[in-house]
Amino acid sequence: MKIETKVCEKLLRDKVIQEEEKDIIQYGLHQGGMLFVNICTLMIVCTTIGCATQGFWFLVYFWPLRIYAGGYHADTEKKCYFLSTFSEIAIFLIAHFFDFTRGIEIILITLTLMVIIFLMTPQDTENRRLSDKEKTVYKKKVNKVLVFHVISFVMMYLIDKKEIWEIILLSQALMAFILIIGHMKEILKSKENENATTKAC
Repeated sequence: MKIETKVCEKLLRDKVIQEEEKDIIQYGLHQGGMLFVNICTLMIVCTTIGCATQGFWFLVYFWPLRIYAGGYHADTEKKCYFLSTFSEIAIFLIAHFFDFTRGIEIILITLTLMVIIFLMTPQDTENRRLSDKEKTVYKKKVNKVLVFHVISFVMMYLIDKKEIWEIILLSQALMAFILIIGHMKEILKSKENENATTKAC
């Protein structure tokens, strides 16, 4: 039996929650547990590579976007975990070994990534469709996070805090990539459904 199920059953027995609240709370505990595992994995990876500080800033800038922007999700939790870990390792290897230098190219790339994220969010999936109300709320939250990114990037860029502005850039690059892959997956799913419907007819 999963830990979140045991916790919910204990809360039910103690009459802390109602039966109709069980599924929502169980889902929240599960998602919170997965997030905790991902954060611990990230910090272990960053500490091993020698960039624990950048790992912290990655959490600050990437995860709020990931939560509200949506994008590609793997079909299973294990696959999602390993893909997330692999992408994070790739991001920090790039940050560690690639020498970013300030210039107009960096500014243009950052602006382009922000526009992609702005235009493609929020993005739901086949397993988690958002209502119009949820889309409106998530869109506002994504916009606020992007404003925070813009302000942070400009400030860190002007004072040349490279370890922070490059993480903002890489966070946006990863988020844009996830959104593009998610969009492509939805297009393929849509075509598969159309073909299945056509064959059925």
